Amino acid sequence: MASSRIDMQPPYIRPLGALFLVFILTIPFSVRTTVVSFPIQGTSNPFLSFFLYHLDILAFLLVLGGLMFHVKHTNSPSSQTYAILISLALFLFGWTLLSLFHTEFPRLAWLSLTRFTMGGLLIYTLTPIIREYWFTISNALLFGAAGSVCIASLQVIGQDDLGWQFFSEARLDPNTAGVAKTQLGDSELIRGYGLFPHPNILAFFLFTSLSSLFLRYVPRGTKQKFGVGIILFAILGVGAVDHYLLTSAQGFYTGIVLILLLANQPP
Repeated sequence: MASSRIDMQPPYIRPLGALFLVFILTIPFSVRTTVVSFPIQGTSNPFLSFFLYHLDILAFLLVLGGLMFHVKHTNSPSSQTYAILISLALFLFGWTLLSLFHTEFPRLAWLSLTRFTMGGLLIYTLTPIIREYWFTISNALLFGAAGSVCIASLQVIGQDDLGWQFFSEARLDPNTAGVAKTQLGDSELIRGYGLFPHPNILAFFLFTSLSSLFLRYVPRGTKQKFGVGIILFAILGVGAVDHYLLTSAQGFYTGIVLILLLANQPP
């Protein structure tokens, strides 16, 4: 894939790149506050709630910075990759837009549509930044993945949470209903969550990190052959299995990062 340069003054490149690295490194940290929630029988339901994450604030600052500094695209990703990504983005955006006319919770739908719009703006404004810092971003993802695996391992070993509720760590107890578990012999063990709201979100983050590692070392022809397949599997396949990827900002922005890495992968 052709290389690209950022058409803007050098002093602005590093701050935006550094801010995006902070964004990447803090994806595993779920700092959030509830904006709207519709409880069922008095119990909060994450699928009927909208949380404002620190990632939403960082995403807004990144988009604002990209627009203020007039980041220009001197080259575009391959037409095939872009066509698939744009078609997928338009489908998801249109599906969310249609839900506004049929949902019983229009406020929740509008907020979700706002996040989808933010994701689209991130893809547009950060494409040149990704090309400049692709390998650094990949390293940051792998570092975050290693930390998340360590936390999840401690949770599995101790069969309990670590008490990091400030980062919205799930309260884990094998005897609590709703906690994801796995069967090992005659025993039920909790699955590792890390600091994500569900183990499947953790798995998606690890998948994205390992995908960046895959793209770093495989031949160019292999990358072009499997790159689009990876993103379709990750977003459509995993998203269809677990709706947390659509309701959690951590899952959503991990998907955005995966799109950016695949659409702007190094030659």
